[in-house]
Amino acid sequence: MNKKIGRYSHLIKYFVVAVDFLTISLFSIGLLKLPIDGFLVALLLSWFLIANYTEFYKVYRFTSLITIAQNFFKQLTIYFLCFYAILGLLEMALNKWNVLTYFILLSLALFTIKLLIFNTLKQYRLNYGGNKRHVIVLGSTKACQELVNFFNFNPEYGYYLQEIIEPDAITHRIDLKQVVNYIQNHGTDEIYCSLKSIDSDQISSLFAVAKNNFKTIKFIPDNHELLLRKMELQYYGILPLLTINQTPLGVLSNGVIKRIFDLIFSLLIIVFVLSWLLPIIAIAIRLDSRGPVFFKQKRNGLNYREFNCFKFRSLYVSDYKEEYKPIVKKDKRVTPVGSFLRRTSLDELPQFFNVLIGNMSVVGPRPHALIYNLEYTKKVENFMMRHLIKPGITGMAQTHGYRGEVESKRDIINRVKYDIFYIENWSLLLDIKIIFITILNAFRGDKKAY
Repeated sequence: MNKKIGRYSHLIKYFVVAVDFLTISLFSIGLLKLPIDGFLVALLLSWFLIANYTEFYKVYRFTSLITIAQNFFKQLTIYFLCFYAILGLLEMALNKWNVLTYFILLSLALFTIKLLIFNTLKQYRLNYGGNKRHVIVLGSTKACQELVNFFNFNPEYGYYLQEIIEPDAITHRIDLKQVVNYIQNHGTDEIYCSLKSIDSDQISSLFAVAKNNFKTIKFIPDNHELLLRKMELQYYGILPLLTINQTPLGVLSNGVIKRIFDLIFSLLIIVFVLSWLLPIIAIAIRLDSRGPVFFKQKRNGLNYREFNCFKFRSLYVSDYKEEYKPIVKKDKRVTPVGSFLRRTSLDELPQFFNVLIGNMSVVGPRPHALIYNLEYTKKVENFMMRHLIKPGITGMAQTHGYRGEVESKRDIINRVKYDIFYIENWSLLLDIKIIFITILNAFRGDKKAY
């Protein structure tokens, strides 16, 4: 019987914990002049217990940097609260500047170490082929192919695809004897199986195969709805049920945090940027062509409610009287100044007033013109989910190349996928990342900005 060939991957977590303990000890002794006594032991114990609670060390090869940063912030915040609690409990007095220095330097050191280890492992997998997971895929569905593409085009994650075992041409089911024979002779680590390729009886048998051969098994949901929604397993007594999780922004505290961030960010832009840039752009627009400085258009927002979306005018006035048509490359309707504004995304700046009013957010799904919103609602699956939150000036889809003209159905489908992913995985750090990428794209140019 082959045991799971994880090699020494399981030791990495213990190594990371040991490095963190050593770092905390060195900084505590060096900066706070703490002796190796009960206080230091209490700090290390509290760090470990907090890490178990926050799942701080549950970092996988596919974990995003945003998730790592979120967990790190949560871990450090609770640790510092415990630090002061232990300090008060033991009635110890420490220099406040030493403590502040300790907090800042320790945070930077621990975060740097965590990122260094995470990226070193990525480079090790990418350049030296180490820390691999040997995997097989059972099934031939579209979802299986997407997973195979992920394995093939993301070598830094360290998944080595050994084999794709397709269902029998007649029964359309996976031959479990073939699976058992393969994994026993090829040192497979993980099995990925399409739920469409096995029946209910085979699921139990496949679980037994994986358990008896010390393999990890993961199922691929082929139902498009399941793929797009975050699901949670809950038990009613002993009956397991899959439920759709509440989106992060459905939680009151998260909604308040996002709104406060929107208000602060939009006020900063209006006061420190638009206060001087708006008059310059307004003069340029008026000198370039006759007509108003601003352009407003009805868009659908939160819960599909209509609102007026503001932009700097970028077309000749006569062209606004036509039935709305999306802008295409080298569009003759665009004025010279408007072309510059659109290439740099400066035409979107008035939407910070929409954010201030409350019918838009800084980051969120981009709103479409009403006529196209109605069309996509009928043609694109899950399109209405975009209206679960306020639309944004920028969004995750835009930072991944899906902005502007919809040249094919694939463009709008992928736009919706990214928007839904954002809605179901929102965090303040994700907003900041999207804003940062948007600013970078504005300076270096975007081929779809025209």
